[in-house]
Amino acid sequence: KKRLMYAGTLSYVNGIKEMLDAISLLDESEYQVDICGYGPEEQQVKNFCEKHKNCIYHGRVSNEELDALYDKADLLLNIRLPDDEVNDFSFPSKLIGYMYSGTAVVSSDFSSLPDSYRDFLYITPDIDPECIAETIKNVFLQDEAELKERVKSARAFVETNQNWMTVGKSIIDFIESN
Repeated sequence: KKRLMYAGTLSYVNGIKEMLDAISLLDESEYQVDICGYGPEEQQVKNFCEKHKNCIYHGRVSNEELDALYDKADLLLNIRLPDDEVNDFSFPSKLIGYMYSGTAVVSSDFSSLPDSYRDFLYITPDIDPECIAETIKNVFLQDEAELKERVKSARAFVETNQNWMTVGKSIIDFIESN
């Protein structure tokens, strides 16, 4: 089975409903889904996992458990609602962790998605569940060497551009410019 994973806050702005609706369109015999996190949509996730035996809700997990699940995953899901104003004030920290994990990522397009991340993600053109499901299927149709190169490049990008030294320097530069 292809293993999908979501880790993060279970809230409407994180597209939980759209993600679950998309997962329900995928063949249960071909996909396993691991969901980690907590939040206002937690009961919806628990109910969904009870009805879909290929879905496992892990709840809150330690960093060690999260890393182990990342290692097993074939594809990570990041479906944020693109038109929600919360995105205008969000920092995509989850995407940094996803990109660093060495696993392919499907993401929606949203206002705070850095342009520099786009080449490393598989961006679903719409958050309609059918479109998300189609994007997921299409990732697995990619040439395996190209897929591996993309995730390798994503990790290298994070190591080079999102380390403490680089981030600290950009903050200092920002402060000094004002």
